[in-house]
Amino acid sequence: MPKVQMLVYSNAVDGKDDEFNRWYNEVHLSEVIQLTEAVAATRYRLSDYQAADADGYRYLAIYEFEVGAKAAFDSLMAATEKMDMGDSLGDTKIAFYNEITARVTSYRLQR
Repeated sequence: MPKVQMLVYSNAVDGKDDEFNRWYNEVHLSEVIQLTEAVAATRYRLSDYQAADADGYRYLAIYEFEVGAKAAFDSLMAATEKMDMGDSLGDTKIAFYNEITARVTSYRLQR
């Protein structure tokens, strides 16, 4: 079965980080799961320790799909108008990635 990850890089509107995180965690994550072909999601905040520039984005959400990239993209496009986008979402960039290897884990996890 194809596996696709949708990476959503985002920022809050200036001064609205608390509102943004509340909306994203309590409203948006579940909307995306319910209205698209996504099967899971996880959010991240940019760490203070960086090896490379994060292009100015402070937040990252990773959505997991078990369908092909076209089906994942089409489901997002069909759902967009139905979603509550709030008023605290700032600059956003979305990218879809196709899985090309199985998950590799540490030998410590295989014991």
